[in-house]
Amino acid sequence: MVLAIAIKITLLVLPVLLAYYIGAIASKDPYLFSKDFNADEIARLSTDKTIIVTGANAGLGYGTTKALIKANTAKVVIMGCRHMGKCEVAKKRILREVQNESEEYFWLKTALIPIELDLSSKLSIWKFTKKAQGAISKATSTNIRAPLDILINNAGIMGVPHEIMEETETDIQFHVNHMGHFALTSYLQENLISAKGRVVSVSSLAGALSPKLVDMMYSFLPEKFQPIPYYATSKRANILFTYGLIKRFGDQFEAVIAHPGYTRTTITKSWSFAPKSIQDFMTKNTIGSMDKEYGALSQLRAALDIETVTQGRYVGPLFGIFGKPVIVGNTVESLHHMSVSEKEADDLWALSEKAFGTIF
Repeated sequence: MVLAIAIKITLLVLPVLLAYYIGAIASKDPYLFSKDFNADEIARLSTDKTIIVTGANAGLGYGTTKALIKANTAKVVIMGCRHMGKCEVAKKRILREVQNESEEYFWLKTALIPIELDLSSKLSIWKFTKKAQGAISKATSTNIRAPLDILINNAGIMGVPHEIMEETETDIQFHVNHMGHFALTSYLQENLISAKGRVVSVSSLAGALSPKLVDMMYSFLPEKFQPIPYYATSKRANILFTYGLIKRFGDQFEAVIAHPGYTRTTITKSWSFAPKSIQDFMTKNTIGSMDKEYGALSQLRAALDIETVTQGRYVGPLFGIFGKPVIVGNTVESLHHMSVSEKEADDLWALSEKAFGTIF
């Protein structure tokens, strides 16, 4: 009896909540019902762009890079990868897949350039920056301040064993997911300014699970380590970093955020807290999830759609974990994360500059 009543109430309430949610999305995204972000849009909006994708050899980075190469209209796409061997293999695989999916012979017009990038190493980030600047200069025939249109800070790790990184004295997840991209963006700031470009920080729904960052900034101790809260903190940091970029550089280049919902990638293979059966399930389950190419559409729209995804906007799947890419809010507040404050963002910025030295 009680169960039957509960089911009836749920069936009555759910449509109302869904309608409210869709209405809230529609108020933020003018193209929710009238327009799809598809391959044609990617081709149109990436024309002659210079683009860097970190973590480009696997997962969302691979899906993002493949979509850009399939469009074949960008001037240059640089693949930032931790291992050069894997980067070269990924490049060949992307070209092979695009050719096989094309109805006619595929003639690559976009310069696709793999460069080694280890976001756990400040030296590696610096070397990558110099090589990327050189590649962009060559592709655009410029010598000074090679223009960078789009920087997609995609690379990330999740649920790996606890490790304090010597360079920043923070947990490896925080170091790679936030600190590494903080340093990379700082090194490329003049290139972004030259093009009046755009930085895309790739966050996660897990960012909504994080306690306020200030409560965990100096808690990176082994006895306090919890894989998911630490990952969530690094993903909240991506949002706060975007807030900080807008505050400091909002009149010189743009910063936006995206998250991929539940996209099936190999990132779950590194979960130190879960048995292999769970890891395998997360990479193979197709219910309420997306493959890496569809999941990458959120960050692709955030990167390319300058017409509707304006300064500070947040793009994610329509239904949170899956669905077409839609605008869900902005850096301060959205339907997919808890609100942030200026003080929280400033605290993170100060910590980041102190860890690497004042580099912005």
